[in-house]
Amino acid sequence: MKQLHSRRGSAATASSFPGYKQSFFSVRSFEANTLSEHWGVVWGSFENVLRESTTHNYLKDVVWKTVIKIPFRDNSHIFLFTVVSCPEEQNRRVTLMYGDNTFDTTVSNKFQAFGMNQYFKSIPLKQNILVDSPPEIRVQTTHIPTYYQYEIGTTIIHDKEYDKVIFAIHIPFMVSGSNDYPVIIVTIGVDLPKGVCNQMIFKDSFYDYVNQIFFQFQLANVTEEPAEACQYLKSRAEELMSKIDEFIDQSEKKMRFNYLENFVDGSVYDNSKFMCCYSLGISNLYT
Repeated sequence: MKQLHSRRGSAATASSFPGYKQSFFSVRSFEANTLSEHWGVVWGSFENVLRESTTHNYLKDVVWKTVIKIPFRDNSHIFLFTVVSCPEEQNRRVTLMYGDNTFDTTVSNKFQAFGMNQYFKSIPLKQNILVDSPPEIRVQTTHIPTYYQYEIGTTIIHDKEYDKVIFAIHIPFMVSGSNDYPVIIVTIGVDLPKGVCNQMIFKDSFYDYVNQIFFQFQLANVTEEPAEACQYLKSRAEELMSKIDEFIDQSEKKMRFNYLENFVDGSVYDNSKFMCCYSLGISNLYT
């Protein structure tokens, strides 16, 4: 499947595609100042392109029957991973479960119920924005994937203290029906090294990666066979878990820089060599 790429501040032109009627995307460009606004534009544009089709009603006719189960992983830092679409309908269902008893069921259900509650509370606000704001503001605001972070305590693993954190992201769901703002709720619980959950680079990378996965998944379900889209989501979810574990394992390793014994007179050559080694060490740790 050919991947699509978005660019901040770019204009989307619907009139250049056969089968699509004229829309406001042909005369307006959108500028995003933050990562969340960027994804608000991407999701809003995606939904409007599907809605503007004159040959097929993608938002109503596409069948979504994605049920995925990922087996439990030993020694993983991830203790919770669920995906559920809201509202649930017979032919529009996306669910993913990780393992059987990886986290207390009662606690897990409470977080899912809280996420649903927050979702339903957000609908009146989005409806008001839809009425009172111009199209570009509606697109950027009503389709921004909302992000929640719950720090529920700490745990000790191999004599080290970790933060027990649950992340939830509400991804716009490309369907239409009984509810104006359907979403896919992604909930991931991770044992993270102390303080990592509040680092902006981690939060942005995590937020962006999850949005990319579900954008490509929904695009695949619309344009290809549902079975292929389901397999894609399963493989990318497993890849996300592996990357999180790899990131945590790498962050726990102490950096060692080779000592340069030929530092004698502090020459330009020696200084340059030292900086190259230092930069290489940092690059190997974080990339």
